[in-house]
Amino acid sequence: VNLQLRHEARLGPFVQNLLQVECESLGDAMAVLAEGTRNRKVSSHQLNKDSSRSHCLMTLHLKDANTGCTGRISLVDLAGSERLKDSCSEGAMASETGHINRSLFALGNVISSLSDARRRQGHIPYRDSKLTKLLMDSLGGDGRTLMLACVSPSLHMLEETANTLLFASRAKNIQNRPTVQVDAQGLQLQQLQASMRALQEENADLGRRLAAASAAPRGFSSEHAARPSEPSPESVAPASDEAPGAVVAVESAAPFAAAWAGTSSSRGDAGRGAGIGGGA
Repeated sequence: VNLQLRHEARLGPFVQNLLQVECESLGDAMAVLAEGTRNRKVSSHQLNKDSSRSHCLMTLHLKDANTGCTGRISLVDLAGSERLKDSCSEGAMASETGHINRSLFALGNVISSLSDARRRQGHIPYRDSKLTKLLMDSLGGDGRTLMLACVSPSLHMLEETANTLLFASRAKNIQNRPTVQVDAQGLQLQQLQASMRALQEENADLGRRLAAASAAPRGFSSEHAARPSEPSPESVAPASDEAPGAVVAVESAAPFAAAWAGTSSSRGDAGRGAGIGGGA
């Protein structure tokens, strides 16, 4: 298949015009994987009746809705290397065997370069194969690489088993430094949303305080309503046996009389002020 590869700074290498499916659950992702497996070409030859005639690659793009961190997981099922003299493949299958072996050879060169500390600083032949170019970030980027090797216990396959284990051991020696990928735009949006929620909570608290203040009696604060004020010296009048009721009237109206007297300029005005207050 003639795959058209493209490269983007945010996505990395990808195949153009491939169908991307948004998955809401694990079941959705497994359904996409099953669909890709059904589309994979499988044939039979002398060594394997269900031989994969191509590699299979599935890429999962992940994003954390809470932190804005993004990531990518590449799941690869490599087709096994073959020897034409053993598989007895002919025609199109022989051509497919050549393509598979060349891509595996290029992948082995990339893994060998990355596993060697001295060669890692030089040129890495990612562009020698479309497979290695698609796996460029997974092998030598800022992620981790995990390889599962399938080997045969048969003594007849001893050489192939040894080559496979050598292939996997080199992949094990690849040392990368994983880093957290953060979407700057998404992170800024989350910070703005957090600030908005804090302002909404502050406005709601102010609204509750204003409602409580408006519900209190007019002229008295909540503190005065909860704790009676002590009588001021002006509110105490001398007791009289003739008019005991007058003392009560003066006490209740003393704050108004004292306020009126405080703004008067003469004793006569203060007396009239007290009289007005007492009358009220």
